[in-house]
Amino acid sequence: MTPKNSCDGSHRSSTSLITIGEYKSGSGDLLCPGYKFSVPDGQLSVGCYPFAMHMARSVPWMVVIVDADVYLRSHDCTQTSQGGTVSAVLPCPSCCTLHNHSTVMGIHHHALDGAAETTPYSFLAPSHAINSLRHKDELIENLCT
Repeated sequence: MTPKNSCDGSHRSSTSLITIGEYKSGSGDLLCPGYKFSVPDGQLSVGCYPFAMHMARSVPWMVVIVDADVYLRSHDCTQTSQGGTVSAVLPCPSCCTLHNHSTVMGIHHHALDGAAETTPYSFLAPSHAINSLRHKDELIENLCT
């Protein structure tokens, strides 16, 4: 059963409900974990996120990596969860709005459909950059034979 998610949107590939139990402040409040960047099954979010994009474009979030999961934390993060339990923490409203940010939506679409060949390198996720290099290697090999 998929947990209820207050960050739902049309491009959702999986839930954004965080299931990490380390998000309690000293006062007992649940801390905002950020928006979990979700990708299709069988893929790792660290392989689908275009980290080099941050060198080419200013975006209103920072990236937090926990294990192999990528979380986006809004620059306007309130640091306090909007609800949930220790085992299922919901992001704050500012982090939730990242779900509908046009750049995040584009990254999600690239994760689902792949990146176009004309995508600048700084906007390629590691998995897309590797696929692009493999494709170019094949083209070069074919030219040499």
